[in-house]
Amino acid sequence: MNPGPESAAPRYSAAPNSDPAPARVPARVVILGLGAVGLRLGLAWLNAGLPVVGFSRGPGPRERARSAGLPVTESLHTALALLPGGGETWLVLCVPDAELERAAESAARCLGSLAGAPRPVALHTAGCRGVQALESLAKQGCSTGTLHPLAAFSPAGPGPDLTRAWCAISGDGRARQAARRLVFALGARTLELRDQGSAQVAYHAAASLLSNGTVALADQALELARGACADPEEARAAFQSLLEGTVLNLGSSTPERALTGPVSRGDLATVQAHLALLSADPEARELYRLLALRLSALAARDGRLSPDSVQALARLLEP
Repeated sequence: MNPGPESAAPRYSAAPNSDPAPARVPARVVILGLGAVGLRLGLAWLNAGLPVVGFSRGPGPRERARSAGLPVTESLHTALALLPGGGETWLVLCVPDAELERAAESAARCLGSLAGAPRPVALHTAGCRGVQALESLAKQGCSTGTLHPLAAFSPAGPGPDLTRAWCAISGDGRARQAARRLVFALGARTLELRDQGSAQVAYHAAASLLSNGTVALADQALELARGACADPEEARAAFQSLLEGTVLNLGSSTPERALTGPVSRGDLATVQAHLALLSADPEARELYRLLALRLSALAARDGRLSPDSVQALARLLEP
């Protein structure tokens, strides 16, 4: 049976990874926000043996979390009032980016009304936002930081395998230590972000370009393939296999070494044929052109294209 909000901390356990084991078990993990990310993280920490309690303003998310087996409170004030004094507590805000400051301010007001209550470490899971979003909690004496799972949380389905994921973390020393322990409990690995203003945004832009950009690129490619292949479902399966092979190549080598195709060979005739076909679709042609320029730079970096070939491709790829 899952432990309730008042349960004592069970024995700590977690899937092994490369991070050091935590020094001690936290007294409690309080999750604010029970959407796809908050619910799945909460259940993962609960299954790892951590005492977890969740809260959401909406009754729907609370009921879904309760049905899934996650202990839930009816008010954030109740959750924070339960903070024990004998050990650390970690407050994890899993709310949309636009609601982050408001949620932090609500938690700060609750803490402010609890005289003598211990101040938890406060972390948020918004990938593009830094610790500044938790300023109201920092003013209440909380150590603040971020913990962003670098994984695709689709609204449907079981969600990502967090034991294979990385989690980007930032913040002050105490917050980073708490984040490392929570990542360890997931069975995931930590990705430390630099302490500089643009690091969080640059990291999140990179993640969005790779994950979301791949989805958009796959959609564009499949649109072309469906017009060329007799069976659209076979085309989808075939191109999925191609994408999987590309990911395997990237996993075992650098991008420049994983590169294949006509641009990497300086095959001007093929590139010209592609551009001519795509002239009927200016958006697809522009996407192809920009990517081909990047591919040309990769091939040159790997020594596969001469300066003359790079220049010839650049002339061909002019807008």
